[in-house]
Amino acid sequence: MATLALAAAVLGGVAAQGILDRSALAAHERAVVALAHDTANRARSNLADGARLDGQAILFNGIKRRDAVLVAKTAAAVARTVVASSAANVAPAALTPLDNALASLAALIANNPAAPTPAAVVPHAGPAAPTAPAPTDPVTDPVAIDPVATKPGSTAATQPAAVPAAAAPTVATPTQAAPASATPTTAAPAAPAAAGATKATAATEPAVVDSAVDDSAVDQSAADESGLDTPAADDSAASDPVAVDPVAADPAAAPAVAVAGVTPSASTLGQVPAALTAQPASADLLSPRSLEVSAQMVAAAALVTELSAQVQATAAVNVAAAAAAAQAAVAAQQAVAAQQAAAAQRAVSAQQDLAAQQVAATQRAAAALQPVVQPISADAQRKVAVAIASPNGAIPATAVCGVSFAANVLLRCDAAQALERLAAAYRSDQGLDLSIVSSYRTYAAQAALKVSEGSLAAAPGHSNHGLGLAVDFAGFGSVGQFTAPGYLWFKAHAAQFGWHHPTYMDPGGSGPAEPWHWEFGTKD
Repeated sequence: MATLALAAAVLGGVAAQGILDRSALAAHERAVVALAHDTANRARSNLADGARLDGQAILFNGIKRRDAVLVAKTAAAVARTVVASSAANVAPAALTPLDNALASLAALIANNPAAPTPAAVVPHAGPAAPTAPAPTDPVTDPVAIDPVATKPGSTAATQPAAVPAAAAPTVATPTQAAPASATPTTAAPAAPAAAGATKATAATEPAVVDSAVDDSAVDQSAADESGLDTPAADDSAASDPVAVDPVAADPAAAPAVAVAGVTPSASTLGQVPAALTAQPASADLLSPRSLEVSAQMVAAAALVTELSAQVQATAAVNVAAAAAAAQAAVAAQQAVAAQQAAAAQRAVSAQQDLAAQQVAATQRAAAALQPVVQPISADAQRKVAVAIASPNGAIPATAVCGVSFAANVLLRCDAAQALERLAAAYRSDQGLDLSIVSSYRTYAAQAALKVSEGSLAAAPGHSNHGLGLAVDFAGFGSVGQFTAPGYLWFKAHAAQFGWHHPTYMDPGGSGPAEPWHWEFGTKD
């Protein structure tokens, strides 16, 4: 019996030592996995930081490029407008610098297009901190012991277990807002080692920590063989921090770790905006020359703007010079016309003198034959005859008469005497004196008025003012206004004194609607 008891004790010790050895191996394996976790997290964080910096560089350079292209296109559009509007006013040589600068700017725009509007980059939150799982029993927990790893000579215990891949960073695009949190994806666990695998297979294929493996049966069989009760679980696995597997505790929060080394997944390649990574311009925007190209484009746009302003200034100077030349030509023409008018006036004066002499001779002959009773004095009648014989606008000053109620008024003498009687009636009825703006005009005065008034004035030699038979009154209304009191009174009484308003100047007439213009003894 003593021998059996001793054998049982030895077997129980051996079984307990095996259990302790398996616990130590499991703790070591978890330490290796934790170290792989930390290394993967650091590598993933470094890659994510680099990708985020690349994304920020693409975003910044893309904005600069977009702004530069906008400035360049605006300057080019303004320059084309300037060229189109100034081509007729400047020499072709003056447009050559602007054309060359515009061509260079167009080439820059064509070779360096604006990048699409960058999307907002979601800041990288970094790997999730692993959380400690509940303490595990290396004896009763099925994931604590790998039957393959506990076999002597197996190399699987030194290989890190496969862990789930971390969630891929989410990038907000212009049409899709960034999600509140990334949706994690978990790698499928590797299949457990087949029962009864050879040592060679275990050495060449890494073992994985899989909850599907139930080591409690092995432990129980060892206990049955020894005849001893299953010993209490070793608390070192719960107290040792390296023995806690963060992958087992929270698979969704763990980063992706390769079994044979640290190889981050494609989802950790950085938060570069999708609107930029999808464009070939992204590589250009990451180029060290990207900002230099944008600056060149802005400088070229500034040159085009400056040359456009110079062309505009040149065109304005040329237009002003052309206007001055035209004004000088008009002045020269006016001087020639004045000289011609003076010569014509001298000729008219000579003709008037001859006509006056002829009228005087006729009157003397008539007086000698038969005396004629006239409503006006003989002197006034003589002046009327001279005026009738004179060309339009060339009545001698000695053949016209004034009025008593207004200064600087000259008319044919019979018209002046009739106006005196009309003014007296107006004064008696209205209590006012007539105010006269214009009466007899010389040929030169009518020519000057035609230049200033245009269609409102008759051509020189065709106005009744030139015959001394027309008067323009003040206060009789403006063009087209036929409601002034003076006009209405004259319309009712002027005919009694031989004065009338031409019908073609009345409302609806064919001539200029001038309520102030009245004539004596004329026909429409």
